[in-house]
Amino acid sequence: MLKILCIFLCILGLNADTLKIATFNTQNLFDDKIDGSEYSDFKNGSWGQRQYNHKLNQISTILLDLKADIIALQEIENEDVLKALASKTGYKFYKFATLNSNSPVGLGFLSNKAITKSKKFIVNGVKTRPILMICVD
Repeated sequence: MLKILCIFLCILGLNADTLKIATFNTQNLFDDKIDGSEYSDFKNGSWGQRQYNHKLNQISTILLDLKADIIALQEIENEDVLKALASKTGYKFYKFATLNSNSPVGLGFLSNKAITKSKKFIVNGVKTRPILMICVD
């Protein structure tokens, strides 16, 4: 009986899809607009459109090389930056979260699978990034 069960499970496993999940810290991927929430290092004129495009292209290359179905990203300035990454890498679905509108960075997910549900968790009494949970098809 155990032998039959093992064979059955092996046959089922042959048809199983794999899901590749990755995580990547972008190390402060700010856009090229100064809106006041950036860290001071990014407000002093040393960061602009050229630097943003260069970093966006480098990160996009890395994400394409990962070939992950879902990528969790940290230190993204805003949802527009996440949309730009999605556009450059071909991810159809994304979700972004930040603690509040004054937070310099947030986090997000890029996914090739439809995001069916998401929830943001805030840790009360601690000034930190939120926790973002997603469910995918």
